[in-house]
Amino acid sequence: MKTRADLAFAVIQPGLEAVLVDELGSLGISARPTEGGALFEATPGALHAVHLHGRTPTRVWVRLGSFSATHLDALAKGVQRLPWRRFVHRRQDLAIRVSTHHSRLRFRDRISKKVRHAVRDALRSAPARRSPPHAALVLVRVVNDRVEISVDASGDALYRRGWRTEVGDAPLRENLAAAVLRLVGWRGHEPLVDPMCGSGTFCVEAATVCQARPPGIRRSFAFESWPEHDAAAFSKAKAKARRLASSELDVDIVGADSAEDAIAAARANAGRAGVARHVQFARTDVRDLVAPPTPGLVVANPPWGERLPNANRAYRSLGLALRQRFVGWRVAVLVPHMSVLSRLGLRLERVAQFRAGGIRVSLCTGRVST
Repeated sequence: MKTRADLAFAVIQPGLEAVLVDELGSLGISARPTEGGALFEATPGALHAVHLHGRTPTRVWVRLGSFSATHLDALAKGVQRLPWRRFVHRRQDLAIRVSTHHSRLRFRDRISKKVRHAVRDALRSAPARRSPPHAALVLVRVVNDRVEISVDASGDALYRRGWRTEVGDAPLRENLAAAVLRLVGWRGHEPLVDPMCGSGTFCVEAATVCQARPPGIRRSFAFESWPEHDAAAFSKAKAKARRLASSELDVDIVGADSAEDAIAAARANAGRAGVARHVQFARTDVRDLVAPPTPGLVVANPPWGERLPNANRAYRSLGLALRQRFVGWRVAVLVPHMSVLSRLGLRLERVAQFRAGGIRVSLCTGRVST
């Protein structure tokens, strides 16, 4: 049985694993892609870096170990041998998620109950420290009679930056917006325009990228309550992250939307993120949008057929505006199916496919030409 808790699994939407590995590499973390995420060594420094600076992951799990079990008693014995004292307090509540596939361990409620009791037995002689108010989230995966146990390092999902409380219809999560920007190579060196900005996710995320603002600097994480957490080391990591951040912005970031409530939400979100004076939001129909003088990136998440009855007209209006006033600009557009590209009238190619809002979407990119 493997019991060393030296691997972490960073979660991302399937289809975006390469983006996550690329970002982890930029943080000095060697990772390898696997379905739905990436594996890396769970050192304290790596966990600190991912949670403070990682923009694309949804959550990070630390793997406690894996073992074979075909019945509940074997499951309990395997669970008891794992290093729970490093991650869970003796009296801390447990929240257990169970998934099982092609295994003789099939009943999730029985598995959850058995794991809970086994963890309690393993912690019976642990120091009776003051327990955190939140439960420790434990993931139990059983595939082909192989049990894998992990503990959550993140707490709330990592896409929750803390600034987006105002949302529109079918908003794009912050980490997916960050993944799109990274996929198309936008690093803050060129202007960015979102002509259908909704609640402003692309624009606000882009502004924080430009300023090197750590997305996790204003929130707490589950690993901070672990019994062996080094609070002093994490405090130093946060202090360093704050020193690297800048308050300047050297490129134009523009968001537009025809809906007044969307623009109000976008401005409120930008204010909470501390970038309100750096992002220009305007209530403007896409047909009237004026391009900044220097070409850059147009990024858009147009309304899909499921979201808006007149989506076809929105695509045609967007394509016309781009061809008329954004010649030479790069374009990145999320579409629910490739057939809608004909309505844009642009030559774009698909570079990624993933699920957003429960719908599989394609990211298509290209350049507006005459």
